[in-house]
Amino acid sequence: MNLQTFLESIGINIGIAVAGFFGSLTTMQKQKRKHLGQAFLSLLSGTACATYLTPLAIQLIPVDGVDYPIAFVLGFMGLRSVEYFADKYFNDDERDQRPD
Repeated sequence: MNLQTFLESIGINIGIAVAGFFGSLTTMQKQKRKHLGQAFLSLLSGTACATYLTPLAIQLIPVDGVDYPIAFVLGFMGLRSVEYFADKYFNDDERDQRPD
């Protein structure tokens, strides 16, 4: 079993995953990161959102040939939504700014 066959067996389309990765990566350059782990997790979550939500979006949008643009946008949106929730619920800056 080669890598492509294995990835397809677990539901990962390589082309869609790569498009989602680049959608996430374009946003990463604009963000200032404190930790490498946070950057990696954001990038991974954006790629995962694109990989698994693109087939659903393709079924909902009856236009042919838009697989990769949809994956790119979902990668971008996936990364941004994860960052939003992480900042809202796990933001350490608010604790640092409180008076003692």
